[in-house]
Amino acid sequence: MNPPENLIKEIQAAQRFYIVPHVFPDGDAVGSALALAEALESLGKEASVKSRDPLPVQYRFMQKAERFSNDFNFPEAQSSVLIIVDCNTIERTGLKDVKFKKTLVIDHHLMGDLDYETVTEATPADADTNHFSDAHWIVSKSPATGLLIYYLLDALSVKITESMAENMYLAISFDTGTFRYSNTSADSLVVSAKLIGLGVSASYIADKLYNNWSEAKFLLFKQMMSTIEVHLASVSVAVVTDSMFKETGALGEDTENFVNFPLMVDSVKVSVFFREYSPQKWKVSLRSQGGINVAAVAGNFGGGGHKNAAGYRISGTLDEIKGMLLEKLKKAL
Repeated sequence: MNPPENLIKEIQAAQRFYIVPHVFPDGDAVGSALALAEALESLGKEASVKSRDPLPVQYRFMQKAERFSNDFNFPEAQSSVLIIVDCNTIERTGLKDVKFKKTLVIDHHLMGDLDYETVTEATPADADTNHFSDAHWIVSKSPATGLLIYYLLDALSVKITESMAENMYLAISFDTGTFRYSNTSADSLVVSAKLIGLGVSASYIADKLYNNWSEAKFLLFKQMMSTIEVHLASVSVAVVTDSMFKETGALGEDTENFVNFPLMVDSVKVSVFFREYSPQKWKVSLRSQGGINVAAVAGNFGGGGHKNAAGYRISGTLDEIKGMLLEKLKKAL
């Protein structure tokens, strides 16, 4: 994959950058942002990583993690270039009323304004030419934004350090489920092998991602598992409420992979996870197997994502929002 020439030119011409991931950043967003910031500095430029939300505890082991800041102020915005990573709308970053010199976007999610009822894998997000940014590289077939960052660094002739390699590897590894998900591509494996060749320990990253639970997270997981219901013969529905967080002392970030566990059951084709992050305000995560397009389902509620991994936010009682979602899933199955 080759980055667009206009994106390369915008980066080469600028001196100061703010790199901003999506709200509630995950492994792909964090790894991509940290690797890109270090790469830009290696080219003699200034780069800051700023997030609306703090760095999740599980990523604090990452090299250069100390530069990930949730001081969401941009004193030099008008003379700086904003680079949005791992999302493609301003709303997903949490930015409000900040004007930058220019805005660039690097992402692998479907465009937020596509009609999710009709979108298919043959509708690439990068085909859009009316994006709000000055230059963008949005490749929906890429399994991770971290993979795009690798190709961008290669195009910029950046000498990749071990810390850049580790952060890009974590980004790719996270969004492919350590290369278990159906989005795992040949180039993601080839690039990851190159990153391992630069000193990345694959076992260390996997251990930190999946074998590093706190007691509070484990207690929350137990409570979540007790809520599981099966609907429409193959749809698993699990819930974590605000009161469960208070009882266990767990954090919202502790639920990051909970939605994936029900898919271990062979009869489950869709996993739904409702997380209450404020009274009657919910983050809904959807995962599916095979040809079930949960991005289309999420699009009905203003969300999106990928064919087999999507989500949205919604307000209401649990019974209300569950019923609305099951009606849409009934049509998708």
